[in-house]
Amino acid sequence: MENPTFNDIFALDNLDLSKWNDEMSPTEKKLMELFERSKAGKGAIKLKVEVAVVDIKTGERSQIKEKLCDVGTVQLMQAICATIFASVQTGVVKDTDNTARTIASGADFTVQQVVAGTAGTTAAVTDYQLTTQSGGTQGAQTATIGVVNTSTGVVLITANMAAPASEITYKEIGLYVTAGTYVFCLARDYNGTGWVVDTSHYLAVTYTLTPS
Repeated sequence: MENPTFNDIFALDNLDLSKWNDEMSPTEKKLMELFERSKAGKGAIKLKVEVAVVDIKTGERSQIKEKLCDVGTVQLMQAICATIFASVQTGVVKDTDNTARTIASGADFTVQQVVAGTAGTTAAVTDYQLTTQSGGTQGAQTATIGVVNTSTGVVLITANMAAPASEITYKEIGLYVTAGTYVFCLARDYNGTGWVVDTSHYLAVTYTLTPS
């Protein structure tokens, strides 16, 4: 299409802005850039994620993909309301067993995990778990929560999955937290092409939370 108009671009078929940056077409990248600019200076909290496959011996990073997080979930918003705004969430917060739970005002989240799995399903704001979480430390690791940068407000949330006993192709990642005895999914991302990780590598995940 020669010199497409703004309306022409948005009428094109098969645009998918949920793909990872290096998988986007030039048009999709431009639309994402316009979307990002539209939010600049609006005070929007953004959660970005970078995933890489790391060599155990050399530390070499490959299959690196980064983008804005697909979704912060309904549970994320409910957790914010309960813990920051002191608004009890009564019988509405889905845990990873798909059961509605209550998060009390000022609830204490005791465990934060980065999780990874192998399913081929796209992410949605209503997700309450990974579709197919990998077992053991290949599928969940306690997150390291960084110190908030006092100049930018940026904080990093990181974790490394353990190297697998046999090759794994990861396709989904997320953030889990625990309140009391219940586990809640706060974010989930999907990568259709996946990350292939063999026994000499591990999956490294970095979430970047920024206030604008």
